[in-house]
Amino acid sequence: MPGVELSCRTASQPAPQHADVIDPIVNWLIAQVQSILRGPAPHPDDDFFDLGGDSMSALALFDAIEQRYACALPLTTIYDAPTMTDLAARIVAIRPTETSPSCLIPLKAATQPQARHGAVILIHGIGGHVFDLLRLGAMIESPHSIAALRARGLAAGETPVDRIETMADNAFTLIRATYPDQTIHLAGYSFGGMLAIEIGRRLRTAGLKFCSITLLDTYPQPRCWPRAQALDVRLRRMRNQLTTLRTSDWPTRIAYVRHRLGLWGDAVSAKSSRAGWLAAPDGATPEIRAVFEAASVAIDQYQPTMFEEPVTFIKPETASVFLPTRPRAVWQKFMPQLDVQTVPGDHITMLDEYAPDLAVLLSRIIARADGRPA
Repeated sequence: MPGVELSCRTASQPAPQHADVIDPIVNWLIAQVQSILRGPAPHPDDDFFDLGGDSMSALALFDAIEQRYACALPLTTIYDAPTMTDLAARIVAIRPTETSPSCLIPLKAATQPQARHGAVILIHGIGGHVFDLLRLGAMIESPHSIAALRARGLAAGETPVDRIETMADNAFTLIRATYPDQTIHLAGYSFGGMLAIEIGRRLRTAGLKFCSITLLDTYPQPRCWPRAQALDVRLRRMRNQLTTLRTSDWPTRIAYVRHRLGLWGDAVSAKSSRAGWLAAPDGATPEIRAVFEAASVAIDQYQPTMFEEPVTFIKPETASVFLPTRPRAVWQKFMPQLDVQTVPGDHITMLDEYAPDLAVLLSRIIARADGRPA
């Protein structure tokens, strides 16, 4: 998506924030938020998240801001300036960006001089954006700098990449240039875990340092799952579908049966096999959908290979019906030094309401890898 998660240059002397400059922007933002959230017109000082805003709606709002005002706000701005009034002031205070945006988005600066020799990089999920990682990044306790890696294809002029190996090549080049001679900690969420493994492989091959790799509920394409885990997922999905049907009305039940019997025609039957376990989120922008589709192809094409470095897998207590429940059974043959840890929540809420628990565990993993007290 053009402009999301990108850095913009602050004017050396911000424009005077007179009412005749700010008010039209505030009014435009009110109309945009009302349209995006499909609710009543908000007050200029209402908090975006209190109004029901979430990651997808924030991305849509930032896309509209760039299209209207030709400026690329950092996505973290929505936390620092969550009201229409504050957001308008930020828009006035910046200039349009003219340089190529980086896929690395800084989240926190190093807190100690010696810690500048290390960096923690959180890697995007299948949608490519890093909005869901911002809260986690802010909560991680580490003296190192913390950044998030977004996917190519979200900014203007970028083309989504549909191979994990190519994504890893690009990310490796960027990380090496941004953090030369620094120790790297990698943590990839879902799809991003596979990317973390491949980036780590390239860092090791180049003789560069990485201190830890953490997979946040990451699994490869279902064909890579052991038969028992694949069967378990099928059974859990069937039970979930039956439970849902019991509470559904008859038109919904009939529609489900017609779909399962393939009575909707070629449009359904022609879908990729990955459609059964991957789906773009509701409200996703066209750019995110394009990145999502490219990443889905990348998962289909990706074949994990042996990775002998230590890896930590963090699983949520509540497993998704679309994913295995035993990460060691899936990954052990590829990663013999796999350590599995558990946090509260599920695949989604581990980054949301249970982000503090996940941040505590990640902070301990990073500290131990550094040789610091955990």
